Amino acid sequence: MTENGKQADAPGNPAALEELDQVMYVVSSRAWLALGTVGLLLAAAITWGFLGNVLTKVPGQGILIRSGVLFNIVGVSSGQILDVTVTEGQVIRRGTVVARLAQPEIEAELREAQSLLTKLNEEMAFLEAEQEQKVDLVYTYIGKQRATLEESIRLGTELVKELGELVLYYEQLRSAGTVSRLDLEKWKSELRQAQIRLLQDQQELAGLDVTRHQTDTQMEQNLLDLTKTRVPVEEHVLSLQERLRTFSEVRSLHSGVIVELHRNPGDRLQEGESVATIEMSPWEDVAGAEDADLFRVKAGKPLVVAFIPPFQGVELKPGMPVHVIPETLSEDEYGVMLGEVQAVSRYPASPKGMMRVLDNQELVETLTLNGAPVMVTVTLREAPDTPSGYRWSSGRGPATTIESGTQCMIRVIARGQTPIELIIPYLKGVFG
Repeated sequence: MTENGKQADAPGNPAALEELDQVMYVVSSRAWLALGTVGLLLAAAITWGFLGNVLTKVPGQGILIRSGVLFNIVGVSSGQILDVTVTEGQVIRRGTVVARLAQPEIEAELREAQSLLTKLNEEMAFLEAEQEQKVDLVYTYIGKQRATLEESIRLGTELVKELGELVLYYEQLRSAGTVSRLDLEKWKSELRQAQIRLLQDQQELAGLDVTRHQTDTQMEQNLLDLTKTRVPVEEHVLSLQERLRTFSEVRSLHSGVIVELHRNPGDRLQEGESVATIEMSPWEDVAGAEDADLFRVKAGKPLVVAFIPPFQGVELKPGMPVHVIPETLSEDEYGVMLGEVQAVSRYPASPKGMMRVLDNQELVETLTLNGAPVMVTVTLREAPDTPSGYRWSSGRGPATTIESGTQCMIRVIARGQTPIELIIPYLKGVFG
């Protein structure tokens, strides 16, 4: 017996030996299962840390354009619209007349100037006819006078010659004393008178040329005086015609496709107001001449012009994949449109250039709050078998078309990194 009054188990006790043969359960099966799960998760995390890929996405906002930037065709003056000469979807060239405006004040002034010009033209035509008739009469008279004087000069010349010979003969007779001095002086007097008449005829003949020249000069002066009055009126008419053409015709400054009409015939258009919106083609520079390559794409190629806020700390390059989300559609329902970066502007975009693309002052102000953004052009992947014509990340996308001018959100997939690459810099910062 022991001190406790209990019988001690002898080494040969059969009950004690049976207890030694039983299995000892240190950990349960559920604990092993949990431990294995944790181990698998840890292994997966380590594997993902070295082999996984974390994407860096750069957001931006832009607009979908198929052929070129959008541009409003505006009037340079006010007036009532007489007619609109284009339709939506029509392809037009630079300089095409889109609408015509009534300009009653200019038209009235032009009619008055044209009436005055017509009157002056009639006066000039009458003066030319009258002077031509007068010149004909003067020339006819001069012609007759010339013939008469020439004949008189011919006869006078012969008379002077004959009288000269006769005077010489009488001088010889006078020397011989045959005739008196009075007879000699008589023939000398006849000779002098004949010579005087001959000189007068010659002078009058020469005066006919002067008279003809004076007649021509006077006619030219009369026409010149009338022309001096007519020319300013004619210039005024041409100026009014050009002014009427400029103010009454609303012309497109670019080639492209009419996207939307804003006015109808009969509407009152104020100066600077838009008549229509055109999608310009070929591409024109928006950010500046240095970035002209941003817009050198095939006409009709779907494109998104977007603006990325500055200081993203990521260098964007052509070829980077892009997710595009139209603001009118749900990403959860349809996914995203797929594309890639075509070009990145080398210089920040100006508000003026952004307005030409976005045509939304509020959006431009929002995008420029933190500084001038970088402009990015994104080409979209086309898919003829989808209703929209674009490739989507989920299925066929929406059952509707996406029109040019739709505003979009974009995410540029700038780069991919393994998780360990992101953790190591953090650990270095924590542990020094």
